[in-house]
Amino acid sequence: KSPVFVHLNYGGIEKVAEKKDNRFDIPWDFLVAHGYAFMSACYTQITSDLRHGDTEKDAFNGVCELWGRRDPKATDNPGTLMVWAWGLMRGLDLAERTDEIDARRSVVIGSSRLGKAALLAAAFDERFAVCVPNQTGAVGVQLMKRNYGETLKGQHLSVPHWYCPAVWKYEDDPKSQPFDQHLLLACVAPRALLLEC
Repeated sequence: KSPVFVHLNYGGIEKVAEKKDNRFDIPWDFLVAHGYAFMSACYTQITSDLRHGDTEKDAFNGVCELWGRRDPKATDNPGTLMVWAWGLMRGLDLAERTDEIDARRSVVIGSSRLGKAALLAAAFDERFAVCVPNQTGAVGVQLMKRNYGETLKGQHLSVPHWYCPAVWKYEDDPKSQPFDQHLLLACVAPRALLLEC
């Protein structure tokens, strides 16, 4: 049985199969040639990612529609990052049902926002044996109790739909958070975690 890489991609499986110089390229053909299985789905097929000109009501379609309309004022709503993490966990469900795959030897990977989703998936689902979140930026691997680089406030201005609304109470004073990203990383232990910031 083959170990498996579980991954969300940005442009559909056709884009994953293309060979080009891009920081999001995955050497899937190399992995498959060396006995690994590779599972990938486009993240926007799980739920949308707002773009310039979209409104908040355009978010949370796809699988989110299964749960009905959310209360937009609720502070405990999951953001799209958690919904994408949920999609990665459902991919592992599929791997477990595939005879040729050894899902106990699974690696969840992702880059940028999908690296954040991979980290969340590994933190919430102990079935992932290895987690490789790449270039996660703010509210990913890097500590948030700092006043440089990407910030929580910047994330609120640009991609608020990615996060649970309760986190915004810390945007003006990140040092007041009773937590930081190292606690999220610790949720993956004792499983393997390979970081590239």
